Amino acid sequence: MKKQEFFHDYLIAKEREPGALKREFFYEGTTLTERSLEHYKEVLRLPVEDWKGKLVLDIGSSADERFSKQAAQKGIKVISLNPELKESEIRNLSKASIWDSLRWKKKQRKSAAGIAQELPFKDNSFDAEVSVFGIPAYLPPYESEYHTTFKEIIRTLKHGSSAYFYPILEGLYHSPSFARILQEFSEVAVFDFEEAEMDVAARAWSGYRGERRVFRLTITKKSFEDKN
Repeated sequence: MKKQEFFHDYLIAKEREPGALKREFFYEGTTLTERSLEHYKEVLRLPVEDWKGKLVLDIGSSADERFSKQAAQKGIKVISLNPELKESEIRNLSKASIWDSLRWKKKQRKSAAGIAQELPFKDNSFDAEVSVFGIPAYLPPYESEYHTTFKEIIRTLKHGSSAYFYPILEGLYHSPSFARILQEFSEVAVFDFEEAEMDVAARAWSGYRGERRVFRLTITKKSFEDKN
């Protein structure tokens, strides 16, 4: 019974105090493990062999952007989106400590400050989007936040292109409110879930949440032909 109630209440319908939501509370100070291109490929089932010359968005990239650097060696263009990459920090680099200076020099030129709910890109920009332990892991647990995020992801994908996410916890997978959100976008996108093996981080996270299964999610934005 408790498990069913947990599934049902995974997302909160409304904020208790409208306008009081602090999105940064859910991601500030988080440290994402440096994950390689091979790890992304394994947990997301990425068709990287087809991505040469393509433009990919990595949502919630880790500090050293290891995925981006390794993808570049294969001719894949990656923009890394980091919520804690602020223009003020780059602007004040000359005043930073040696450690901070070295840290920022590791940043790729194609890095952008931003969050998934407000992607700072034009419509139909990307050939693919990826997120490993970024989305939905650090989203506020409100229906409105999930709705806004997936709307932005679909908006910025090119028609016929896909976005890949891992891990999706079992509770979210079974959530009726999450299902309603996906159903709302079903005319413009296809959502495919596949049960996935747990990496070390997913095992720890799911264990903490009391869940036994995780999934990967692929969102494909329909082409004009598919919509017709």
